[in-house]
Amino acid sequence: MLLEDGKVFAVGKSTRGALGLGEEKLEASKFEELAFPNAAKIVKISCGDDFNLALDETGKVYSWGYNRSGQLGH
Repeated sequence: MLLEDGKVFAVGKSTRGALGLGEEKLEASKFEELAFPNAAKIVKISCGDDFNLALDETGKVYSWGYNRSGQLGH
């Protein structure tokens, strides 16, 4: 979930780090805020199959989750 102030929250179950809460945290029963470097303000998010992308106001893209086909761009 993306709020107007640029904060991003995740909830639910995931595999392979798709929640963005770390590899060790694969489930969240309540919304938890994701931390971005330098408190980046996120303006858009997109969700795929076991991965996610976020775009900040400066044009920087963040990605997390499963990278089986190089979709994270890492």
